[in-house]
Amino acid sequence: MIITPDMARRARIAVRCPHCRAPQGSQCVVLSNGKALRTGTCHPARWDALSATYRGAA
Repeated sequence: MIITPDMARRARIAVRCPHCRAPQGSQCVVLSNGKALRTGTCHPARWDALSATYRGAA
């Protein structure tokens, strides 16, 4: 799946990243060095967590 910058922004605002544990509102980071992922991206697990949140609300 390709995660667009808009998708990453929505996920970053709404949920904590289950992969890198970045808190809600913060950008995902590379686990090995703690640096932020490239601008406009997030881990697929974070997008999946946001999608699961919406599925659970329906």
